[in-house]
Amino acid sequence: MLLSATLAVVACVASTQGHTAMGRQHPQILHAWSSTSSTVPPPRGWNGFDSHENHINETRLNATADALAAQLLPHGYTHFVMDAGWFSGSIHDQYGRPRPNATLYPSTRIPGQPFTSLAPLVDAMRARGLELGIWYIRGAYAPAVAAKAMVKGTAYTLDEIVNQNGELGECLWDTVQVAVNASHVAAPAYYDSLAQLFAEDWGVSFVKFDCAYLPHGGESSMEELLLFSSAMAKVRVRGTTRAPQLSVSPGGVRIDPVRAQVLVREMPGAMYRIVPDYHGGLPVGQMREAALLVEMSLYQANGTIPDWDMLPGVCATTMALWCVCGSPLMYGYSLPADEVALSYLTNADALTINAEATAVRPFLNGGANLSLGNVTGWRSQTADGRVAVALVNLGDGVANTTTAFTDVGLPGGGKYDVLDVFAGTRHSAVEGVFATTIPAYVKHNKDPSTGAVLLLISPVTGQQANHASAIPSHEAE
Repeated sequence: MLLSATLAVVACVASTQGHTAMGRQHPQILHAWSSTSSTVPPPRGWNGFDSHENHINETRLNATADALAAQLLPHGYTHFVMDAGWFSGSIHDQYGRPRPNATLYPSTRIPGQPFTSLAPLVDAMRARGLELGIWYIRGAYAPAVAAKAMVKGTAYTLDEIVNQNGELGECLWDTVQVAVNASHVAAPAYYDSLAQLFAEDWGVSFVKFDCAYLPHGGESSMEELLLFSSAMAKVRVRGTTRAPQLSVSPGGVRIDPVRAQVLVREMPGAMYRIVPDYHGGLPVGQMREAALLVEMSLYQANGTIPDWDMLPGVCATTMALWCVCGSPLMYGYSLPADEVALSYLTNADALTINAEATAVRPFLNGGANLSLGNVTGWRSQTADGRVAVALVNLGDGVANTTTAFTDVGLPGGGKYDVLDVFAGTRHSAVEGVFATTIPAYVKHNKDPSTGAVLLLISPVTGQQANHASAIPSHEAE
């Protein structure tokens, strides 16, 4: 069992001083709570971009899917997401919609059919118990526009409905995509046809929609995204009664307050990234953006799922924050995973916290003024009222923290059981405050146990409180 941090028991009266970390006082405690929370567990799975970029072929795809099914599917990791590279802009059907690259994926050729299809890959994933997800990007691809492909169900061609002069804003990094003029009468039909192809015809259950926001900001920057969201809500995944899961990726643009309000209001249940791409290191941007959403009562509101981005690797710091804050767990490293990664990814208590996290908020050194030299703390609660706590060391040395139970939303004057989730150690009948010692975060996961501690807290059995009575005994599976 990995020791993620040292938890010391300090039995004393709850301190009115709040928190101390490395000898410093941290008076900033945020008390903004989400007004509504998601009742759907955040998605779990694997995404190929960080480990394979756009170079995964069918042989590697099958080997990775086999490993995902063997190692992580029993723990709820169901989504296998093919990121960029499964098609090229020059491969499209008569309606300008992408078709899979048969050179990379030979099984997508269907005898007697003029176009390739992802349905065979979907069925192969389903046979393993997995679900296939794909990446797509806002707009239409230039080769299809140049070919004057028809917009399905209309008398218009793609070149008539796209932006031709750049004023509507293209993707910041993709030079082949052309923005669709969302005000055009045929624009909804174009996005409807994409959703129908992906979900109804092929059976894709998860779509990562990239470059979702136009660069200029504001509500008008989201018009194409809203069209695709509406289209996704209208279709059902082939052979099921479920709508596909929409995953919103910003494409290098942050989700500002206006975008966040529109998304939460107009796209219930959507999974949306709160930061641009994350490729490792301390997730400072995620913590700042999440704190802003909490302050605005938008975090998890209307059933939405804030996404802290995929896990390029896994360690105590990322797993503690992603679980306490209810982020999707999309593993981005190569499979099969090693035993160290599996000890985090399959930890039963951590996964319970992740699936049930509500009332997410920072309680220590949070928000826009996050101090990088100190410890930050986040809390949430599980369905039975237990409180989960992530304490993250943002400094360069060992951090010693003392936290009052009242600061994480628990009643004062009681006794609590405290489980260090990653270490597997339990401290019983703790009163007043709890103390932790957290080693500094080590970059590049050279020591994945450093940087954070994940705690699960509940009142002692029999104690009268507004919470569950005991912590079940789970260890990393």
